[in-house]
Amino acid sequence: MPHVAAGSLAVVRVANDSHARLGAEIILRTVAANDLADEVAPSQLHEVYNHSVLGGVLAEAARQEADLLVVARHHSLLGSFFHRSITAQLFEQSPIPMLALPVSD
Repeated sequence: MPHVAAGSLAVVRVANDSHARLGAEIILRTVAANDLADEVAPSQLHEVYNHSVLGGVLAEAARQEADLLVVARHHSLLGSFFHRSITAQLFEQSPIPMLALPVSD
């Protein structure tokens, strides 16, 4: 049977001039409230700044050499495609496979 390497998880939030930094506590609370991961260690959490959220997500995915991009968004997935949201742009521009998950506030 082939050996399957275990994956790793990095939780990344991109802040910009329109989206202020939230801090680790709020990000971890959101991850837990939406059952996005069982546990997230501080070393797995990254809040980065980029003038473009889209550019920040793609840059951080490249920096971490990600194989899969999972995006958790407050907007409905269907609505995001019609409003040229960041999620829709990521689906168009991401060089790696992507999964979008809805989250509650």
